[in-house]
Amino acid sequence: TVGLGIDESLRASRELADKSDRVQGGNRIATFDYKLVIENFGDDATEVRVRDRLPKAEGEAIKVTLVESDPKAKEEGDKDGLLEWRVEVPAGGKKTVAYTMSVEHDKNLQIVEGK
Repeated sequence: TVGLGIDESLRASRELADKSDRVQGGNRIATFDYKLVIENFGDDATEVRVRDRLPKAEGEAIKVTLVESDPKAKEEGDKDGLLEWRVEVPAGGKKTVAYTMSVEHDKNLQIVEGK
């Protein structure tokens, strides 16, 4: 969901830039690199609050971790993995937010998409 209010001069996109998968010991670790791009077609620089959410796993069999973020993300404690950035997007320009997360679980555990 992208909620940009009434400002039609802003556009946002999210893409999976890279995905890797490896086995370490008895665990499988999948790493995901995401890029969030905010474009400003207006005549003035604009401060934008960008929010995304890490996947939530029930129980302790699956561990989801924010590995890195550029710029640094503000993590909202126990609010279901909510990430937030406040970025200044220049007039006629764009700003990219990049982050990496990992999902770690037993290599014999099969993950299926939830609700």
